[in-house]
Amino acid sequence: MAKRSKKLNVKNVIKLITFLIVVGIAVYQYFEEISLNADLAEIDKKYSYHFIDVGQGDCTMIHSEELTIVVDSGPGDHSYTTVEYIKQFTDEIDVMILTHPHEDHIGAAADIINKIGVETVIMPDVSTETVCFDKLLDAIEENNCTVKEGKAGEKFTFGDIDIDVYAPVSPDHNDLNNCSIIAKITTGDISTLVTGDAESSAEKEVLDNFPSYVLDADILKVGHHGSSTSTTTDFFEAVSPQYAMISCGEGNSYGHPHREIIQMFEDYNINYYRTDTMGTIVCYSDGEKIAISESYTSGEDYQQS
Repeated sequence: MAKRSKKLNVKNVIKLITFLIVVGIAVYQYFEEISLNADLAEIDKKYSYHFIDVGQGDCTMIHSEELTIVVDSGPGDHSYTTVEYIKQFTDEIDVMILTHPHEDHIGAAADIINKIGVETVIMPDVSTETVCFDKLLDAIEENNCTVKEGKAGEKFTFGDIDIDVYAPVSPDHNDLNNCSIIAKITTGDISTLVTGDAESSAEKEVLDNFPSYVLDADILKVGHHGSSTSTTTDFFEAVSPQYAMISCGEGNSYGHPHREIIQMFEDYNINYYRTDTMGTIVCYSDGEKIAISESYTSGEDYQQS
């Protein structure tokens, strides 16, 4: 009987230790979330992060008093909207990251360069025979933009903002989605991971070539407009974001965002936002905490008259 009692005690101890570990992890995650979140009225708005409503496309702007970084441009049919929105905050863009040369990501890039101005363009070393890509190259040349190649392993620093590039690792020129730049943009202690239209195979290449912890980010710009071909569970768990931002058009023919992706965010209790239902989404940061604006702006507010 004594031996049996001893075994039971050991089992109870193991159960207690396991319980304490689980509780400890939950408490840590709770206080990490509390420490990251901030009240909009109280935060010093040193940085702002704009996930611009451009319909079925992508355009993100990260802005501070010193720098403006724009990631993708949205499609050409939203060019006026995008230009007018960005012009509210700056009269020149310091860095434009063009993740890959699909029209819904670069269609308005030439107009942005011509009408606002861009100092440096970061783009992958891939091309396509389209009118919008030719217009982009012409605008870059005519405005003397500096061009830097975005590829895995590159690191760029502009003022107090760092850009670490993790993809493309081995771009397939026949699959432009998987040539997308995946990059982490760090502002103080806050990081945003942008992924273009990178799909599962590109995400796997990143995980195979970099330790997963480097992908950890507070904000995830969700890949491929919330398509189920992107944002695999392994990749998502490596990023472990607090917020997920989905850029897609209302009633789009692709069904973006796909239910599988939304379900994953809900299963992981992730705060997600989408431009098709909310319009332009803006976050603010003091470099340590994040506040989400609840005042959303529809692209219709900037329609050309």
